[in-house]
Amino acid sequence: MTTAGASTARAGSPAEGVARTYDASLPFADASANLARHDLLDQLRPLGLERHVVEDATTILHELVRNGIDHGAPCEDHTLEVRWDVGDDLLTLRVTDCGTPNGACPPECVDDDCSDHAERWRSKILTPIAPDALRGRGLHLVDALSESWDVETGEEGTTVSAQVRLR
Repeated sequence: MTTAGASTARAGSPAEGVARTYDASLPFADASANLARHDLLDQLRPLGLERHVVEDATTILHELVRNGIDHGAPCEDHTLEVRWDVGDDLLTLRVTDCGTPNGACPPECVDDDCSDHAERWRSKILTPIAPDALRGRGLHLVDALSESWDVETGEEGTTVSAQVRLR
């Protein structure tokens, strides 16, 4: 992993010379969501994708990074990992924090018992959100805008990934 966004290009890709992958350790800080979103935007623009595809992808990535920061835990070097791969038809986004499976507690958890919430989250069961709620729509957006999304948890952290159809 690198400490700044590292991109690599694949020869023969549709936009020759345009970076197709990204792998970075970003600071475990609010500003990283915007940094990642702008880096993705810079990589997607030259590909000539429809505007709604780029907007959906950057919104999803922003939500994944924000969720990692809001509900996860930083790695030892106070970072989280952000990765993506631009395929011909599919973009795969991944954000990994070093939080444990039960560390994904939303603010509404009572008495810090989040075991039920963590299991529901790993099972991708989204809790309905009250219309007047100020927060809690992030994964609902990811669910609505992505082709698919997944959660992997383990001793070394939590990775949330999403796939976006490019064409």
